[in-house]
Amino acid sequence: MDKKDDEFMDIVNNFFKYDYHDRGMLKWKGFFLSDHTAALKREFNKPKIVTKPKQSLELISKRLKLSWQYKINATIQLQNVSTDEELEQLEGIIQGYNGGMIILKDVEDKLHEIEIDNIRYVYVC
Repeated sequence: MDKKDDEFMDIVNNFFKYDYHDRGMLKWKGFFLSDHTAALKREFNKPKIVTKPKQSLELISKRLKLSWQYKINATIQLQNVSTDEELEQLEGIIQGYNGGMIILKDVEDKLHEIEIDNIRYVYVC
């Protein structure tokens, strides 16, 4: 290296040693804040599932049959508790049954096998 390169490197080293202040994680704060705000909005706007009263097996069976027979939408609340500590709820049309199980096709065309004993409430609309 020649003398000019040495002087330049001295200037650069002095700048980083005495003048430059790295803000560390502070410079990333804006990114985290916008992502966090978006997640909070999604969570806040998500509808809360209201716990429905437990129906009799006879009423559940009648409503499931209506959904299957007339191909109308059914909302099924299960006994299972989700990760959000709410009862799980599925919506779709009953496609069939097999023994103590029903097959529900949800609004995204996914099939779910559900034990009838695991159903808490059925609403048919």
